[in-house]
Amino acid sequence: MLSSLSKRDVNEIHLGTFGVVVSNITLLSESNRSDYALQGEHASLHCHYHTSPDETVSSVRWEWKHRGSEESVEVYVWRPNRRPVARGIFFGRTDVSNTDPSVIIIRQAHMDMEGKYRCVVQTNEMSAYTEFQFIVIVDACQENVWTTHLDMDTCTDTILMHCVGLFPKPSASCGVFNEDTRTYLTSVPFDRIVTLRNSTYEITLTNRYVIRDWTSYTNISFKCFFVIDATSWRRGITYKLFGGT
Repeated sequence: MLSSLSKRDVNEIHLGTFGVVVSNITLLSESNRSDYALQGEHASLHCHYHTSPDETVSSVRWEWKHRGSEESVEVYVWRPNRRPVARGIFFGRTDVSNTDPSVIIIRQAHMDMEGKYRCVVQTNEMSAYTEFQFIVIVDACQENVWTTHLDMDTCTDTILMHCVGLFPKPSASCGVFNEDTRTYLTSVPFDRIVTLRNSTYEITLTNRYVIRDWTSYTNISFKCFFVIDATSWRRGITYKLFGGT
């Protein structure tokens, strides 16, 4: 189709002559991440758009849909010469003194804010929107949730993990790992994942290994990592089995 357009037509499309275009939404967290925010930290959502020279923006509205919900609700509205209005999950949690129409400044990210956002830009000519999945992580599974015990009398190695309060629900990549070939020899799931009343998760894992079952290997570890889909977040351990022998 572009081949039939003149150079002037292409330039006018690029400049937005044909109306407002909302290109994307980006996240910047206090810890300089763009794929998720940790609960409690500052963050900002940026709605990137451009308009044609004769257009004026009359409102920038943000709608939110919680995971599993079918309906969107309006949570933030900017209009010219007015203070922004924050509702619902954003009420009291955003900087409404901010005058930038394209930015929401979040004072403290909260797991309740997780979900799909739609930024709708309305001008005197038309409206346009784009969507973004905002992920807020409650980082509850630090190193102290793991316990290991090597029993030389029974020649067994036991790994225990009990994590309470993680959000959202993680995936696991766990098992016995051959350090020489860089491959997993086994794959083990979590023992239990329970949804708590506050919608966070309690996770447990217990694994017991007997040295006689692994005498063919001299350099093996137990590796287990939690991952949150669509993010770079991961937590876990790499533990040398049987004292590294």
